[in-house]
Amino acid sequence: LLADAMAPLAALQARHGVFAVTGNHEYYAGADAWIAELTRLGMRVLQNERVTIQAGDGAFELAGVPDWTGGRFAPAHQPRLADALPILERLASLTHGLVEEQATARLGLGECGLATGDLVAAREHFEHAERILAEASLPARVPARRGRAVAHYLAGELRYAVYLLEST
Repeated sequence: LLADAMAPLAALQARHGVFAVTGNHEYYAGADAWIAELTRLGMRVLQNERVTIQAGDGAFELAGVPDWTGGRFAPAHQPRLADALPILERLASLTHGLVEEQATARLGLGECGLATGDLVAAREHFEHAERILAEASLPARVPARRGRAVAHYLAGELRYAVYLLEST
C-alpha cells in the first residue's frame, strides 16, 4: 500500500539529487518504512545531516533533521540540529562588529533548541546571547533571559526559571 501511494514520487528528478526529510506524519505511520521506500525510489533522506550542493561557482548547504517528535518513536530519530547545521554554530560565534546580528542568531538557535527538545543546547544559546548583550539595555536582554527561563522550566527547573524571570 505504501509503495503504491508513493509510486508517483519515483518520477522526481533534480540536477543535484532529490532529497527528503521526515515529518511528524511519517513517525505516526512508521518512519522506517517511509525512509526505506523513499530511499528505494532514489531519494536521499537527510537525518541530522547536511550535504553541500555545488552549483556553478557557488555552493550551499542543504540540511535535514527529523521532526521534533522523532525521538519519541526511536532514539536514532532524535533531531540534533547541531549535527546537521554546525555552520550555524560557527557563524553564531563570529561577531565582526555585528553584535546585534550575532545575538539574534543565538536567540534563533535557542528557539530551535526549544522546538526540537534540545534544552541543553537551547539554554547554552540563550546564555551566549545574554553574554553578547551584557552591555545592552534591559529590553534588548529580555528575550535571552526569557528563553533561558523557558528552557529551565521545560527541563523541570521551575524555581530557577522563576528566579531568572524575577531578576529581569
